[in-house]
Amino acid sequence: MFLRGEPDSIRRIGWAAGLHLLLGLLALLLWSGTGEAAWIRGYLRYAGGAFVTAFALVEFVLALRAFRAFSRGDALRPAWLLISAAAAARLLGFTLSEVFSPGPGLQGPRFIAQPAPWLPLAPQHRIGLALAGPVALLLLSPALALVGRAYDRHGLSGELRPLDWLALGLASFLMVSDTWDGIRWSLAHEVPLDLYRGLGFLVEPLLLVLLFQALTLRRAALTMAGGLIGRCWSAYSAAVLLTVVGCLGQWSVNYGYVPRAVLVPVWYVWFLVSAAFAAGPAYQVEALRRAQRGLLPPAIS
Repeated sequence: MFLRGEPDSIRRIGWAAGLHLLLGLLALLLWSGTGEAAWIRGYLRYAGGAFVTAFALVEFVLALRAFRAFSRGDALRPAWLLISAAAAARLLGFTLSEVFSPGPGLQGPRFIAQPAPWLPLAPQHRIGLALAGPVALLLLSPALALVGRAYDRHGLSGELRPLDWLALGLASFLMVSDTWDGIRWSLAHEVPLDLYRGLGFLVEPLLLVLLFQALTLRRAALTMAGGLIGRCWSAYSAAVLLTVVGCLGQWSVNYGYVPRAVLVPVWYVWFLVSAAFAAGPAYQVEALRRAQRGLLPPAIS
């Protein structure tokens, strides 16, 4: 059975994401079968925008609940405060870019700022992308560093496996390729380096650092709290890795390496990113709840 053995909150997140993707598949089939773009445009503009905004709200509420569950002096309390702030940045960013901005038509959703060729986006859309992308990542990285420091003090360390290094290699390829193409395109077109594009150049290095941090935490925590803490950091690893995949798709299309049709599956990757970011704090909250009931060992403090 789908998601058997998972906490109720994770099952609800999984079912909501699955149903949303099925709706997206139906919209894609109707678009392909009828040639009427209103199907996919309506799905991306309205259902897609509502999905990522609602999931950012769920992520923020759960992260804030995790933060409040740690008492003053707990080593993980400052980390979850930063994670809550990152979730708040994503929520505000999606509200600006998806609720209060006109959609980008058939280009699909762009949920992260990149140093890519200029697109005609409204100012609030650009601010939203910056908040949901580089600003949220800038807040998340020191949070994971604090968690890693707490684990190190308790003798927990994570040794990366070959698949982890493969994921980091993929992120490194994106960082080098997108940064180089962004600089080359900007120089060729004499595009000024404004704040939005400057933040975009930070995305790939941040993704590489975050992926390393999340994978290390996942390896360190896999045997803790019945696996729930390990699954928490697995969710963050998946969220960052899927963001890398989404950025790779946007990079390859933006600079003409592959046909624009490749963006179609990339649109749906961002919905999985939102679900994974919401699942992370959901696992942490469930682990804390079980620890308080005496079902699991107490969390690191």
